[in-house]
Amino acid sequence: MLTKLFTFVSIFDDIYDSYSTLEESKLLTIAIERWDEQAAEQLPGYMKFFYNKVLETVKDIEEDLKHQGNKNADYIKKLLIDATKCYYNEAKWREEGDAPATVEEHLLFSMPSSCCMHVPALALVAIGATSDVIDWAMTYPKIIRASCVVGRVINDVASHERERDQYSGQQQVMSTVEACMEENSYTAKEDAYNKLRELIEESWMDISEEHLRLAAAQPPAPLLEVVVDATRMLDFLYKDQDAYTLPQALKRVADSIYVDPI
Repeated sequence: MLTKLFTFVSIFDDIYDSYSTLEESKLLTIAIERWDEQAAEQLPGYMKFFYNKVLETVKDIEEDLKHQGNKNADYIKKLLIDATKCYYNEAKWREEGDAPATVEEHLLFSMPSSCCMHVPALALVAIGATSDVIDWAMTYPKIIRASCVVGRVINDVASHERERDQYSGQQQVMSTVEACMEENSYTAKEDAYNKLRELIEESWMDISEEHLRLAAAQPPAPLLEVVVDATRMLDFLYKDQDAYTLPQALKRVADSIYVDPI
């Protein structure tokens, strides 16, 4: 279930970030919010198949969860609708807004669209967490906000040089790296990388502190592990390079687990 939903999140990210015009993004956002097969008729041709596949797959997932006695299956739809709104808000901000003067200003839009809240919240649904816990996660409490900061910033640092080379000569989307350089009057990108790595470390400290603080209260510690593990996954994918975009970088690790285990 999570593999299917994570695939959808990845495709949404590519559509909003790289392939659609702002008007097409708006049409897709409206269609997802309607969650109706007829809404596909308003979409560009390349979006129709994907849109219908999302509706079909989520319907199957919801039915499977309900058969398992999961009372919160409806959150799948809510979270995907919210994710598309976050993507659209960032796309609209990029196209119509001014360049962010600070990293914090950048994160107001780019942090929610990292979907680092949505993925662990979907996992919470899958393992049968209560509606109170899922609602709590969707309010971006400190531990999840810190996870989102890690995900957004570590992604930007890892992919910055590749995207700069890939889109050389074209207008580029300002990432937190450029925002950091602007905020601190840096002329060298390495200075921004180092500053942002400090922010990543601070966010990890917030995650650890909140995990310890909340572990003895609500939500229960096993549910907090979902957030921590999701952040660990991001750290693993982006710490040395952008292995999410270039997954061949993970071949050695995958081989050591599945082909030649120690």
